[in-house]
Amino acid sequence: MTNAPVHPADRPVDRQALRASVSAVPKQFLDPPAAWNPTVGLFLGGYLLAGVTIAGWFLWGWPLPLLLATGFLALHLEGTVIHDACHNAAHPSRFWNAVMGHGAAMLLGFSFPVFTRVHLQHHAHVNDPKHDPDHIVSTFGPLWLIAPRFFYHEYFFFQRRLWRGHELLEWGIARGVFLAIVLAGVKYGFIDFVFNCWFAPALMVGVTLGLFFDYLPHRPFQSRNRWHNARVYPGRLMNWLIMGQNYHLIH
Repeated sequence: MTNAPVHPADRPVDRQALRASVSAVPKQFLDPPAAWNPTVGLFLGGYLLAGVTIAGWFLWGWPLPLLLATGFLALHLEGTVIHDACHNAAHPSRFWNAVMGHGAAMLLGFSFPVFTRVHLQHHAHVNDPKHDPDHIVSTFGPLWLIAPRFFYHEYFFFQRRLWRGHELLEWGIARGVFLAIVLAGVKYGFIDFVFNCWFAPALMVGVTLGLFFDYLPHRPFQSRNRWHNARVYPGRLMNWLIMGQNYHLIH
């Protein structure tokens, strides 16, 4: 009998070297960009569009479909901002990165500490039914109801006690500001603007983010290997529409 040839990649030492080489994403691909970068432009552009939406309702008398479009685009831009900020990749300054994250979260109706801690849990436990919070968001019920399931993130945040440092205080301040805006809308008669030009676009963006950030990248929700647990949807049009998040592959 002859011994079967041993492929170099099957040798124990080579396998260990291979595992070491792919165990982490190279650092040069994770460093934050320069101070003025496209994510800063998205952040400022989102707030500019939010201001246009407010002025269009209160000053210019724009039709509701146009205001829905500007409101949706404003929040859609901030979706990429909050995602990059939670990875400390929106700005090289930790302070301004946090400002952008909290600012984006405010427009989206999110809490930045909740989004950050829950999203990092998702990265650590992709497609794990018990420990991946986005698994519930993506699979628990029909796809068209994916937006309200994002509130599960708040429950997950408190159930797992994920906050660090002053993040619980930050959550309280953000939710207090959100509630104050809604109550002011009721008291001073602009609650119709809140529902039509903020909550309605937020619902539309929730479906969009849920589809492109949660559902499509990870279906069929089986693999937990970081190199196989996500997929890309290549295409120039898609790349522009969701600002490169169709290439958000390695978790």
